[in-house]
Amino acid sequence: MYHREPPSEQQNPLLPGYPFNAWLVAGLTPINANDQLDFFIDRPLGMKGYILNLTIKGQGRIFDGESAFDCEPGDLLLFQPKTPHYYGRSPDSPCWFHRWVYFRPRAYWTDWLQWQDESQGVGRLRLPEAQRAEFDRLFASIEQTHNSGRRFAEELAMNLLERLLLRAVEEDPRSHQQ
Repeated sequence: MYHREPPSEQQNPLLPGYPFNAWLVAGLTPINANDQLDFFIDRPLGMKGYILNLTIKGQGRIFDGESAFDCEPGDLLLFQPKTPHYYGRSPDSPCWFHRWVYFRPRAYWTDWLQWQDESQGVGRLRLPEAQRAEFDRLFASIEQTHNSGRRFAEELAMNLLERLLLRAVEEDPRSHQQ
């Protein structure tokens, strides 16, 4: 079943106002200092689903004030539903390129979405250098597959996302999951 948004709503997921009325949306946000994407995302009520975010270049700043932290290449973040979002390019970095997937999970994924290193609803996993290219490819494959127009594009993209989540749990040295 397809749902067409009214034309007044933003159709670019990289810009404010995009509705995220889908099971899965994926992309790459290339932010360079002073370009059109160089602003902070501010969603005080968070979102209905989860967002996975992988920094591939530069640094991002997550949150504001005392709770703020920077993410660097190889940092994988998981924003829980309804977690306030406030993030953008770190003022200390000339850029922040990050891949992301917004999703509403399958019911049996619950255990994979409880990360050991979590602060204010944002899980964080620092990927070893040797695994970063694999995760980058998985994110790119999810986006490419989802946008392919193939017959089972969304299902195949969800399948790739499931693999990405399992790999994240597998890479987390603190994970106690079997």
